[in-house]
Amino acid sequence: MIWALAFAILLKIVSGDSPFLVPKLDNYVKKHVVDDTRKKEVLVLLKDAKKNRKVTAKQNKKHFKEIHKLYKSRDTETADFETVLNEILKTQGDAQKYNIKVTQNSQDLITSDEWSEIQVDIAESLGKTDKKRTKNGLKMEKHFLKTEAKITKNIVDLDKRKQALAAVDKLKELYTKNHQIIQDEIMNKGSIVYQYKASDNELIALQDEFVDLIKDVYLLSFQTHKKLVNLTTPEEWKKIQ
Repeated sequence: MIWALAFAILLKIVSGDSPFLVPKLDNYVKKHVVDDTRKKEVLVLLKDAKKNRKVTAKQNKKHFKEIHKLYKSRDTETADFETVLNEILKTQGDAQKYNIKVTQNSQDLITSDEWSEIQVDIAESLGKTDKKRTKNGLKMEKHFLKTEAKITKNIVDLDKRKQALAAVDKLKELYTKNHQIIQDEIMNKGSIVYQYKASDNELIALQDEFVDLIKDVYLLSFQTHKKLVNLTTPEEWKKIQ
């Protein structure tokens, strides 16, 4: 279902390499950290972080399979969604806290001047990443259009069809807005994520903001699911999957 996919994409954006662990930081460390001892210590931290990201990615994959099953069923209850949501938020919270700590520990071994040089490379990298993210956004738009086409084709009752399309459009609007907020922060070279020794309070506040944005999309996607269940027959439901 499109709302499961929308949620999964947001989940992917705020996990893994970004936003609380600078992408390709190991390459920049090799390039700009002068002292070999400090360089090796930072690279050890980043190597461990890479292993942790793989664990998080595996957990996210498991969560996505779970929510896909929940969205596909007409019988899913609120408690079922809430259970998975709590597991997802815990996984994300733990991963982000870990990434924040890795960045802070790395910066303790990197001088201010070295970090300034790293920031130049970060800015160049963000320009390339922005093109890829724009392309992914266009793909998501096509998925929404495909879902709307299925609804238009398969829900017979005109009033119910209009309500279903309005519900999906509302979800698309929230997804697009929250997705853009997250993207703007990640793509902003001046973000606290890329600053030298940002405070715990600043980073945690940003983490909490991302969690709220994800949670809002999840909750509305659940409401959209329930609304479409009520607006469709079992046969129509199968056809709009």
